[in-house]
Amino acid sequence: MIESGIEPSIEHYGCMVDLLHGAGDVNEVYNFIQTMPFSPNPVIWRTLLIACQKNKMLHRGDSNHLEAKEIRQVLKDISERVGDSGYEPRISDVLHYVVDEEKGIYLCEHGERLAIAYGLLKTKAPAPI
Repeated sequence: MIESGIEPSIEHYGCMVDLLHGAGDVNEVYNFIQTMPFSPNPVIWRTLLIACQKNKMLHRGDSNHLEAKEIRQVLKDISERVGDSGYEPRISDVLHYVVDEEKGIYLCEHGERLAIAYGLLKTKAPAPI
């Protein structure tokens, strides 16, 4: 590109990250990102995360949390309370190919819900979280 007088932009580097991710070598993707003349943007980081996920390199951090059991109990209590009031989760929003019961679990254990459950666990009413 440079020989043609075209200065590569962050978008060009993003395409390269995507191509390398498609080849499946996450280490090469990471090394490429580290040597870019630009700071990585959110799209590039997301592409790296997707590469890690596809290569089974991501581990669920919430299960390693010291209070994971308590957080899950808060989530379970919340789910039961809202279920008792008639709420039914929209499992059609879950795009994973799993049985419907597991889709409900995916919805319940979403990162934002985990954060709310942790906030509820660590604060006492009427304090806002």
